Amino acid sequence: MEYGAGLSGAEKRRGRKVFNAFAVVNTFSFLLLSGNMITLFALRLGASGAVLGLLASFPYLAFFFMALGKRLVSAFGVVRLFGHAWLVRYVMMLPALLIPLVAARSGPAAALGMLLICTFGFHAARGVGMIGESPTMAALSAGRDRGEYVSRFHMVVSTVSIVAGLFIALLLGERAPLSRFALFLGAGILAGFFSTALVYKLPEPDETRAGAQQSLFETVTRALGEPNFARFVGGFAFYAVLTGMGRSFLIVYAKQVYAQPDSAAIFFTVVGSFGAVCMGYLARLLIDRLGAKPIYLFFIAMYAVSLIPAAVAPGLQGMTIALFLSGVFFFATMGLTGAENSAQVYFFGLVDPRDQLNLGILYFLTLGVGGSLGSLFGGVLLDVLPAVGIVRPAAVFRVFFSLMVGLLFVALFLNSRLERRGARSFLNTFGIIFSLRDLRAINLLHQLDQPHSIPDERRLIREIAESHSEVSLEQILEKLDSPSYEVRTEALAALEHLPLDRAAEDALIAHLTNQEFTTAFLAARIIGSLRIERARSELRKTMYSEDHLLAARSIVALAQVGERRVIPEVETIMRISEHPMMTIHAAMALKLFGETSSLPVLLDRVRREGGAPYVRDELVLAMMGIIGLVDWFYPIYSRFLTDRFEAIDELESFVEQERRHGRFSGPAAAINAMLAALSEPTDVFASRARGLFDEFRSNNERRARSHAALLIKTVLEDEELVEFERLRLMVAALLVRLHCVPETPRGLLGRLRRRRW
Repeated sequence: MEYGAGLSGAEKRRGRKVFNAFAVVNTFSFLLLSGNMITLFALRLGASGAVLGLLASFPYLAFFFMALGKRLVSAFGVVRLFGHAWLVRYVMMLPALLIPLVAARSGPAAALGMLLICTFGFHAARGVGMIGESPTMAALSAGRDRGEYVSRFHMVVSTVSIVAGLFIALLLGERAPLSRFALFLGAGILAGFFSTALVYKLPEPDETRAGAQQSLFETVTRALGEPNFARFVGGFAFYAVLTGMGRSFLIVYAKQVYAQPDSAAIFFTVVGSFGAVCMGYLARLLIDRLGAKPIYLFFIAMYAVSLIPAAVAPGLQGMTIALFLSGVFFFATMGLTGAENSAQVYFFGLVDPRDQLNLGILYFLTLGVGGSLGSLFGGVLLDVLPAVGIVRPAAVFRVFFSLMVGLLFVALFLNSRLERRGARSFLNTFGIIFSLRDLRAINLLHQLDQPHSIPDERRLIREIAESHSEVSLEQILEKLDSPSYEVRTEALAALEHLPLDRAAEDALIAHLTNQEFTTAFLAARIIGSLRIERARSELRKTMYSEDHLLAARSIVALAQVGERRVIPEVETIMRISEHPMMTIHAAMALKLFGETSSLPVLLDRVRREGGAPYVRDELVLAMMGIIGLVDWFYPIYSRFLTDRFEAIDELESFVEQERRHGRFSGPAAAINAMLAALSEPTDVFASRARGLFDEFRSNNERRARSHAALLIKTVLEDEELVEFERLRLMVAALLVRLHCVPETPRGLLGRLRRRRW
């Protein structure tokens, strides 16, 4: 059962709107009360690297307080507990407004201690409330668009981070006084109280109280007994350590290595937020299409690669510093947040709904413990390196980020051992992400997910087909079940342009058997054109369908897949069918089979065909196809039907060309006389053609036994057949070709060499 199945569609839509509004206000408040703002505030109070590491660990230590929140869920419910804890966390920050006064009266050390206490209380209360965040997000994101919604939520958060970051950077200034920091804290507290009011409007997630009754220890032990879940927790814990190191000290890197002022340092975090927005857009398109695991690995790899320039720490000046740091912050934040986002989506899909509450605690504890250790280890490392002789900030951070890059590739390896769970491979995903064609197709698929009119849906399917991207296959197959005939038709047409896998072939075969009298005939056409041999048995059944269009297309498809055992059956259909469509398609099939034994059947059908010249056209072309001359004959035949004199001129020109190259052995004058007789009465043509054929037969005994010669003989000896002008043209063309000298392999090779030179 999907988590959140108890929420109706309307409840989810309303809940998502409220949760998104909460994200906007809460993010603005959080940026003013934590993270880089608190780091800069602490630096102004003279904090050391170890103290900065301790401060940076508080957001992660907060996750330990989720266990307390679990105990309170039964009494309050998820949403009310969420709201109460959020209210308490802003109350805990109120004393921080007095820090400028404490610093003035008792000194920076006392003020720094007060900041540590308030910040710890803020994050501890947040940890209690976060017990409701995972179940709420899981309930609201339930459904096939889970990855899209989670990514879009993070895009909202990142966009607000950009706006808030610019607001802070503009107002903070070069070296802000402590009172200005206090004003920012006050604005964050007011916004926080407003966000708390929104929490109480969220719908209560389903099954959370039942989950609260389960033992945390037993649930976690049982889950960790599953190898894939244990691998996920281990790999995610290792990655969390590296998020703590990177997130906490990139801003310190900007200040200490490149001497950036507070406002500039905040600006770089804004640039990082742009990276997070780009991550959200990319993940929103890709996670639900390609799977969470490969996207998780991709963003870990991006995070690692983005830190390589920071590990080099080049000596720069002027604007190049800003450009360099902007690039590092952009891609590092994009990779860091992208991996966390996709890991969360993978986690939601991995966990049973009833275990969401307890295992959500484990998830955040893993993130918390890892992040705390990373922050503390990073802070201690920055203090220890100068003590062992690495004094210059640039050298210190070279060691710091080089170590991080190496560890991130270890994290990439650990997480690569996770089960795919229906996802694509990492290498395949990597190729798709760097393919503009595939990204365009995915964007069109995302549009196709939204409700559209039939013309718009057809247009999108057509554009997707033009991309020839394999990533679109699954969703196009879903459109085979559309209630609209037009949409199904467009989806089937799209499949001809896409690389098909076995599942797609199965879907086409099922469509062939289940959509009689509608679009099954299109499935038969595609099966034939793509040579899907597994469909032979189904095609043999549908060739006798009462749906004449399906039966006709099935006959041709059988020829295309090489099912030669049905040739006698197709010849029988040719003999007895009175339906022009069946006759035409049977002729097409016999042409594809290429059996000369079918020539008498086709000739007999020409004799019996009345009042349907287009049927005779197909019969004549089928015979020329069996002889092997249809590609040469078709342009002449088409021209003959519109202007017989142009067709005669073309045949005469062919004779002259072949004679000039020494490849024509017949009497040119007699040939031209026969061709001229095509525009004269039947008996004139028949007389000249018989005379020419008799002369040829007497001089070329072996070639006179060819199937082309036998076909000429049969037509000329049958007064009824020779009356058909289409057959007279066929006889004339065959006589021309019989008088052409067969080219030897040596002669052909010489001609090819001359053409090449």
